[in-house]
Amino acid sequence: MPAVKSSARNQAVVATRLHKALEAEHHRAFIRSLRQLLTARDRTTLLREAIVILKWSVRPKSVAILTPHGSDHAFAIAAAEAVVWKPKRSTAPSTLARLLARGLRLRRPMIIPDLIVPPVTKTRRHHRQPSYARGMLVPITGISRRFGLLTLRSRRDTPFGAADARVAGAVADLLSLALKRFDKAEQLREHARRYRRLVDGAGEVIFRASLIPEPRIGYVSPSIKILTGYTASEFYANPRLLTRLIHAEDMPDLLAKLEHPEQIVGRIRLRLIGKDGRRSWVSVASVPIYDRRARLIGVQGSACEIFDPVVAGEQFRAASESMEAILQGRRGETVLRIIVHHLRYVLDADEVLIAAAGGGKSSLTIICHDGTNLRGHRTGGTVSRTDPLVGRALKADRPIVTGRGIATAIPWSSGKPGVLIAGGVAGDEVHLAKAVGAVERFAREIGTTLESMRVHQSYLRQAIQEDRSRIARELHDGIVQSLYALEMVLQMNAASVPDPARGRVSQAAAGIREAIQDIQQYVFDLEPSVLSDGGLANSLQRLAVEFEASSRIIVSLHSEPDAVASLEPVATHVLQIVREALSNVRRHSHARSAGVTIRTVGRRIKLEINDDGRGFSQEAAQGLGMRNLRTRARLLGGKLELKSDSKHGSLVRLTVPSAARESPPDSVSLSS
Repeated sequence: MPAVKSSARNQAVVATRLHKALEAEHHRAFIRSLRQLLTARDRTTLLREAIVILKWSVRPKSVAILTPHGSDHAFAIAAAEAVVWKPKRSTAPSTLARLLARGLRLRRPMIIPDLIVPPVTKTRRHHRQPSYARGMLVPITGISRRFGLLTLRSRRDTPFGAADARVAGAVADLLSLALKRFDKAEQLREHARRYRRLVDGAGEVIFRASLIPEPRIGYVSPSIKILTGYTASEFYANPRLLTRLIHAEDMPDLLAKLEHPEQIVGRIRLRLIGKDGRRSWVSVASVPIYDRRARLIGVQGSACEIFDPVVAGEQFRAASESMEAILQGRRGETVLRIIVHHLRYVLDADEVLIAAAGGGKSSLTIICHDGTNLRGHRTGGTVSRTDPLVGRALKADRPIVTGRGIATAIPWSSGKPGVLIAGGVAGDEVHLAKAVGAVERFAREIGTTLESMRVHQSYLRQAIQEDRSRIARELHDGIVQSLYALEMVLQMNAASVPDPARGRVSQAAAGIREAIQDIQQYVFDLEPSVLSDGGLANSLQRLAVEFEASSRIIVSLHSEPDAVASLEPVATHVLQIVREALSNVRRHSHARSAGVTIRTVGRRIKLEINDDGRGFSQEAAQGLGMRNLRTRARLLGGKLELKSDSKHGSLVRLTVPSAARESPPDSVSLSS
């Protein structure tokens, strides 16, 4: 008996240990399944581990996770274990379908008699099985909607209780948390995909660059290829590619700003040289990137092409600077060079020049030039009218592109041909089309500037003439009248003066008369010419009569009617030239006669003023009067010749085109 008791006791101990071992193994398996549930990497593993946990904890006969499918009354099995039933996909809601739909709307587990109702037969009509708590429905939530329904069916001898419902609810809650994590991760991935599509398809270039240990592009959107011709992969493979793209003139300023990128405010404007040599104006906006220790480690931002805003800005600056130069009285060549310089800066062209008629029938004279002389041009040189680019531009009413050159006619009011040429413009067809628009805009700006110069100079001439008239009136009405009165007083009192002083009084009166004559001559020179009703011919005749009366020098006038008619558009200048030349004759030549001749020679008109005096000295040739003659000759686009001989007198000859017109007032003829 003791042996039997000992054997039974040992068996009990072994059974106890085995039970504890099984419970420990059950506990370890439960913990392992719970850990896998919380760390699952995909939905399938997650659902399978949830079923395993329920299998170890609640020990149902079958378990299934259902998800709504299509209509409100249709469900699909997402995961299952020992399923002995299958919900039907039917448009007509059955009792089970309505029950499942109700469970999906619940907020807590629901225990029901059973998920499966046995069919009623004749033999079992009066022997139905009693209703046990064999079914359980537990809702599973997601982020934006109900994910599905956890369905369990108990064993026949172990119906579900409240504890089982709490365990199943806890598992469903864990499952909901994990599913929400998957939903959030999927949403983040979808947001990332949308953002990437947005960034990759954006017109602007998005970039991120690290500055430590050296500048390197970490990310750049694919649109960089449109801007530079290089792909994003080429930037990743070659960290120094970006520095090669930046224009050499913009690099120093950019490096200076990158030393303190946290101080950069607004956008940076610079030029990039693309793969095909095209120059692109870009605007870059950036923000600094710091690490945890507040060290600057990189920058990120965006870049976009801004060619049109740059053109508009440079055109505005060119207009303001050229207008300032006009008001300062700068030369026309200097004023136009300001505009040309801004255009070359915008296009980053090798050369930009303005040429206008004046170099003969077969060529145009270069007025101003900026940049490298690609064709061997020099300022003051010429361009051939037979040049394909120049010839087509003069005939067309739009800009012409030939190779890397762009040319367009300049719309100025004189009607004479002029052309704006930009050479060495790099880029593809799209860039050249934009460059053509810039050249056309600057050509209109040049025409406006020339008109402003003409109006300003006309205003200055009018102001000067009004001032000269005022001075002449004041001299005539003031000083001359006072001198006349003084001379009359001396003559009236000369008889009463003692004989020794009478001679000195007469001498003083003669001096006053000479002073009056000199002042009258000054008044005659200052007074602007007023053309008589008969035009230039009558005005010249009147001038000759007045000159004879004041100087006692005989003047002969010989003019051809056609030649005089051709000079009518510039009659004021012609009359002033004749007046100045006759004034020089009176002052310096001591001549007894002078002659004025106007005649036509070929396609040109010659105006000659000669005398029989002793000529003029070298100092007189460089005086103010002669400088005035040269200035007026240049304004008429003509040529002035001066000859002087002590035996044969002096000759002033002006040669102008037969259809003479006044040029814009400048040292360089722009339209003749």
